[in-house]
Amino acid sequence: MPDKVYNVLKKSILEGHFSPGESLPEDLLTEATGASRTPVRAALIRLQADGLVQVEPRKCARVVALNRDEMVDLCEARMIFETAFFERAVKKIPRSVFKKYRQRLQQAADPMLASEDDSKQLQDNLTKYREIDFEFHVHLVAASGNKLWMELHSSILDLFRIYSLVVQKQFPSFYPTAHNQHMEILDSILSEDFAEAKWLLRKHLQNFIFKMSNLYAKT
Repeated sequence: MPDKVYNVLKKSILEGHFSPGESLPEDLLTEATGASRTPVRAALIRLQADGLVQVEPRKCARVVALNRDEMVDLCEARMIFETAFFERAVKKIPRSVFKKYRQRLQQAADPMLASEDDSKQLQDNLTKYREIDFEFHVHLVAASGNKLWMELHSSILDLFRIYSLVVQKQFPSFYPTAHNQHMEILDSILSEDFAEAKWLLRKHLQNFIFKMSNLYAKT
């Protein structure tokens, strides 16, 4: 039961059912999961260790909310993680794998772009696209062969999953633009112009930082 509750709550947070800063009342969570308070509290402590939840004594737990400076730090860290060993990583991955990623991303993007006027269908298609998107970025870091790098990258990526949903809601054009950037990165890798691919990856990650800056400017 503790593992089940943890997995259910984590999935709900990562899928945007709870927004950054939103409270997580124990009564609501016990009702939603069918579990008692003990496994719910244990799950919240684990989620706090993951950096996804903030638990304070005698207060309601909340989904973590990053301020502007914390978000800048997070984005800078991801930029380093994904570009430091980029060329070493892409040379280890067969070109057939990149071709497959290109195909999968395009197949996921087509219905996403076609459903822009249907909000529910758009969100469903975005979820599918985002799964492939993050898988691609994880694969790039994993191929570096640096296990410590992989662990550190993994520890922050879930926060990007949460905030990518926030950005998408505020800036509907974010993922169509991100998709075009993915295609450019993959095309450069496939043509073995690794320096260009690395530059495009950096530009792609900077696009997220720019959107986040605009988001904080609104609040």
